Amino acid sequence: MSNERNLVREIYDRIAEEYARRIADELQHKPLDRQLLDRFATQVRAGGPVCDMGCGPRHVASYLKQAGVSVWGLDLSPGMVDQARRLIQTYSSGKAICLLSISRTAL
Repeated sequence: MSNERNLVREIYDRIAEEYARRIADELQHKPLDRQLLDRFATQVRAGGPVCDMGCGPRHVASYLKQAGVSVWGLDLSPGMVDQARRLIQTYSSGKAICLLSISRTAL
């Protein structure tokens, strides 16, 4: 299982930049996804922090943060987390999102 996890991490690290370029703004073109996220935000906003597991380039976490949800992102790929941090700096709304990568020993 560990070898499979490492392979997945390595693949996502390799494609992280291109993946972020293609997917970072995808919610702009997905009204149903935004509607579902708005509904989710309404239900959890007062409940405490939410984790966006497999956050990739942070697009869902950022959307939820804009909706007033306390959110943090977690991803297996350090490369994806690096892209998310880069995009947050580039498109920052002044609202912080904690981003973490899962260490090789954490799993």
